[in-house]
Amino acid sequence: MAKQTLSPEQASSLLDILIHHETYTEIEDFKYDRAIHEYGPPFQQDSSIKPATPILQTLLIRLGLQLPGLKDVSENFWSSRIQPLLSALSSANLSESYDKGVLGQRKTVATAISALLEYPARGYFGGFSKQKPQKADNKYDPSDPEDISKAWVDFRQQMVYGELIDELFSRTAETDQLKEHSQLVQGAHRFVILNLASIMHYTLIVSPKGPSLLSLLESAHRLVPYLLIRQTLKVSNAATMINGMVKIGLAKASVGTVTNWLGLSVGADEGMNLMQTIISTVLGWDISKLKKRVSHIESDKQGPTKEQRSSLAAYVNLSQLEQEQRRSQSKSQNQSIVAIILASTSLTAKTHSLALEYLSLKLSIRDREQLIEIFCRRNPDLVTPTTRDLISAYDHIIRGVHNAVDLSGTVSDAQAFLDDLIKLSKPNSSRTGQVPVEDYVKLLESHQQSSHRFMHQVCKNGEDLVVLYKDFGHKLAAQFRESNARPATVEKLERLLDDLSTTDRDAVIQEVDKHVEYLNHLSESSSSRIRATLNRDSKTTYGPGVYLARWQALLDDTLITPTEVEGQVRKAGSEETKEASRTDVDGEKKGDSSAVKTVEQEHVKPPEVGTTVKLLMSHFWEMLREWTKDG
Repeated sequence: MAKQTLSPEQASSLLDILIHHETYTEIEDFKYDRAIHEYGPPFQQDSSIKPATPILQTLLIRLGLQLPGLKDVSENFWSSRIQPLLSALSSANLSESYDKGVLGQRKTVATAISALLEYPARGYFGGFSKQKPQKADNKYDPSDPEDISKAWVDFRQQMVYGELIDELFSRTAETDQLKEHSQLVQGAHRFVILNLASIMHYTLIVSPKGPSLLSLLESAHRLVPYLLIRQTLKVSNAATMINGMVKIGLAKASVGTVTNWLGLSVGADEGMNLMQTIISTVLGWDISKLKKRVSHIESDKQGPTKEQRSSLAAYVNLSQLEQEQRRSQSKSQNQSIVAIILASTSLTAKTHSLALEYLSLKLSIRDREQLIEIFCRRNPDLVTPTTRDLISAYDHIIRGVHNAVDLSGTVSDAQAFLDDLIKLSKPNSSRTGQVPVEDYVKLLESHQQSSHRFMHQVCKNGEDLVVLYKDFGHKLAAQFRESNARPATVEKLERLLDDLSTTDRDAVIQEVDKHVEYLNHLSESSSSRIRATLNRDSKTTYGPGVYLARWQALLDDTLITPTEVEGQVRKAGSEETKEASRTDVDGEKKGDSSAVKTVEQEHVKPPEVGTTVKLLMSHFWEMLREWTKDG
């Protein structure tokens, strides 16, 4: 049998398929407690452990733990602080989108993180290939869509293989004006602004859960004591300032705090600090709204009976295994999760609809109660000591930034940005139609000078910080160089293919080739939307960025219970599910319903790669585990 040889495009496509599915599988695996206990370093100190989540472990060890401050945490920080917190979250058995009949916030956040982590994972395991400059004359027009895209490609090349990291630090120390940087930097900056604006627009406007996320952001923003924080940050002595900020955010004042300190009690409830109070208050507001909706269903004559409601409420508190068994029944028997729980297929359409809503509300209430318990009321407290340890590790960095920057002014800038972001994203009776991407571009551009000023002050006045972060930048860039990529990545992928039968290999290659076309199409579509967004007279409703398409693909694949007593399992990509997911905690439909149609029109659905995943994923997983173990 002839040895399989992959072209560069095919190798990149195959790696993309495998990384995409493995990354999300690993993140999804954290809903089980076993994931954190099979992680390996830094949670378990035995370096011989082959991690069950090799991509996440590699990104943390090779990239995350190189970050100044984070690399200075104590050796037992991960095992004694972070591990118990993650274990508590997985043991809480938070709800699944399938049971709720709509896309949940946890699924939205998990898929967003997964789509983001794919990028460094591909760069680390596949290497960032060295290429010739897109523009040899180094002249880029920030108003030209093609020049912006080329500037971004060349910018990354210079960051990884050139001396742009040093140049950026030096130039930023000299000026806070973007126009005084090279055209390459200006063009790349423009590319980043457009993509950030697109992500913000998608998250808060296009995504079905956008209104809910905006509501959480606004509620938390209202509770932050910005004036007190600004006054504390003005204190000239760094140690006094840090101590003051710790007291504002983490201090607890209760009888339990005093009696525990005096030794008169052990484990008495010490109350909450400011951070925990904000979390508890915001989630508590949600719970109150959800309980009102529960009461309305309980009083509805067409709703589920008292006995049926008891059965639905009991399901909410079942173990993870028991709930998964019922979900499996629902999928195999083509019946809704409500029908399985109630062991009845004789429900009227109205009763079934209200029963499904009742189950969704009870699950949402429990989720928030569990989060409050873990982050705010757990004894012993997990959040406060974790935050204190992080502050201790970052002490030298905080002192450096305090001496280099007007932090009080920085907080004012951040507050002003959030004010404008929330105002722009909220519904406005005077505005017709959906908020366009261009408005988010303008928002970022109107506030970009404050971030430029912050970076200029750090680079100009914080020599020690510059040394730290410049060194971090060089170490990070080195990880993505082709010469430092994992050993013979392409050869190993080809070896996986060689082990397949001719029929299976041909099927995989066919899917890989279609995926090459898909990736090219995504890139072309993103470029066309960049052109549209740069035309300030246009009203772009779906922004540029390949990232959005990958995120949307993960969301659309989410399985949802049938909407009827008997019916096919749905996917979150259906228009019906997306429309239902726009319902906020108060029961009102939020956001713009046209956003659903926008996604349907603009989103490019990925080709089928099931054969590739089925035949190669387990072998690829083992390959990653070996690489991770070997370092």
